[in-house]
Amino acid sequence: MSRYFSIEKVPFTSALLGLAATAHLGFVTYRPNRIAAGKLVFLWQIHGDLWIVILTLWVTMFILSVLNFRQRRPLLFTILSSVQLLLLIAAAGKHAAFTAREAGSIARVSLGAAFWTSLFLLIIIQLDTLQKTRKMKNIMILIVILSCAMSLWMLFSGWLDSLSILREFSNRRERF
Repeated sequence: MSRYFSIEKVPFTSALLGLAATAHLGFVTYRPNRIAAGKLVFLWQIHGDLWIVILTLWVTMFILSVLNFRQRRPLLFTILSSVQLLLLIAAAGKHAAFTAREAGSIARVSLGAAFWTSLFLLIIIQLDTLQKTRKMKNIMILIVILSCAMSLWMLFSGWLDSLSILREFSNRRERF
């Protein structure tokens, strides 16, 4: 393109789709009980300010995908997508815990389309950057492994226990 701009297609497209998904799809679904119909809760409606950081990271990845500095771009995409993945999980867990405290133990919060779409797009960005680079590949793999380990830690430490799927699992643990 030019000396200052060069579009990286996969992160560019993923960042655009991620911004669209977080703007137009429900991040989580709130139900007052297991039977009632759900109400979509958008990213900006969740409890806390993590949504600002998540949107800022999408915008940052979009900007980085058009700027021309090839040496550090794959590493930055890996770091940003790993941090954003952790923030998505943390935001969903934090909102579910807040809802459980406020609405009672029968209320349910499940992950919505914006969460799953964002997760899918972040994984695509990570896979793309790992495939395209040879420099710093070990560092990038380590970053991805650490983000997966932190995600598992959040799952097993109880951070996500208020999500509906984990509540149902704990209620019917003997069947599994």
